[in-house]
Amino acid sequence: MTTMELLFIILFVVGLFMVFAAAFRKQSGFLKGINPVWAGVIGVLLVIPGFFYGIMPMMPEEAVDTDTPGTIIIDNTDNSLSYPEFDITPAAVTTAGTYCVDTTLNSAKTVFTVPAWANTTADTVIHRDNATAWADPRLQFDIIPVPYAGADADDLATIYFTVSNYDVVIDVADAANEYLMVKSSGDWQVIWTEGSNTWYVEGSKTMLMTGNATVYLDLDTNPAGFANIDENDSVDLTVTFHNADWSWSKSYTVSFMVQYAYT
Repeated sequence: MTTMELLFIILFVVGLFMVFAAAFRKQSGFLKGINPVWAGVIGVLLVIPGFFYGIMPMMPEEAVDTDTPGTIIIDNTDNSLSYPEFDITPAAVTTAGTYCVDTTLNSAKTVFTVPAWANTTADTVIHRDNATAWADPRLQFDIIPVPYAGADADDLATIYFTVSNYDVVIDVADAANEYLMVKSSGDWQVIWTEGSNTWYVEGSKTMLMTGNATVYLDLDTNPAGFANIDENDSVDLTVTFHNADWSWSKSYTVSFMVQYAYT
């Protein structure tokens, strides 16, 4: 017990005495001549701090059982806050006469290369056989959800996809600079498709957790921009897939490259 606690206990006892004395109209000792009402008021003013700062600190605290260690249980039954990952299998579509036959995918399946031969005078590109008219690249992505713990067949999985650096500008030495990609009617011709669905630049696809989807990306190149990429240099676009909270993502690089330039 500290000195201050002892002082407040004394105040509590004195206040309590004054309250009872006032209640029973008893005037004795130091209360002689004091109006009982004022004695009661003063007693209450002494009892309140005396109780909180003198009596309460002396009261025993509630016992805490330290013999059994506590266990924290995390309830993960609310799957509304969980988002799946996805398995993605990328591929280059190289249908002759329809899509770029020269598009390749590296062994790590992370980088697509779209090569061309370029006529820098006419600002045109052609395939590497120097004979076939240019066809734009198409990329294919087969998507399968990876269920999170507790997911069932009725849960939905949403994957998001986007392309960055699609509006890159190519420096044309003898003319106005050109975009690498085509923009038509206000939309960049960076086109995602899945079944009857179409998105420009970015989109999303929702499927059952037990489902799958195949998404295509068509990149409509502007020959006047493509033809002026420096020879054996590359201009890169980035294709990114992610889930709703970005706890999972996967990116691919699309490198446009002029392997041979002529006038």
